[in-house]
Amino acid sequence: MSKRTKFLIAFALSLLLGFMALNLPMWTAQANETSVAAYHAYQTDAPAQVSLTVYNAGTALVIDHRTFELQQGLNEIQFTDVAAQIDPTSVNFKSVTDPNTYVVEQNYRYDLVGSSALLQRYIDEQIRVITADGTTYEGRLLNGSNEIILMTEAGEVVVVNYTNIRDIQFPQLPNG
Repeated sequence: MSKRTKFLIAFALSLLLGFMALNLPMWTAQANETSVAAYHAYQTDAPAQVSLTVYNAGTALVIDHRTFELQQGLNEIQFTDVAAQIDPTSVNFKSVTDPNTYVVEQNYRYDLVGSSALLQRYIDEQIRVITADGTTYEGRLLNGSNEIILMTEAGEVVVVNYTNIRDIQFPQLPNG
């Protein structure tokens, strides 16, 4: 093969590779429009065995292997520090030592001690509301979503706007 032929082949390959390099961002952008990008953020081989993968659609996959001992019969296990936006149906349980072990009931409660959660759990219960000017209202909580609505012992219905509230007092933390 002559020097000229080798040069023309090398030149043609250079042009082709250069063209592909210039158009690569366009090809990548088109691929990302139809594909799902993922970023594997964290993994450890420690006993907790936690792995996190973050997706571009605002979701994440957390794989969290936890070890605990169960007694024979019914057991109750509580996990804390779980994301508030978890899909409860995505939680799986599998015993590595006894394949006949299974979940009888699964509950998911988040924001157990936030003010809105407390108000929701105290519907039809007695609470005390103190306004910015020091006025105290006591009564059975009828609603706590957009404003506090109480029914007093005298049967009056009192509506207090959140902007006027200085303090809300609950007799105790609710059960559960």
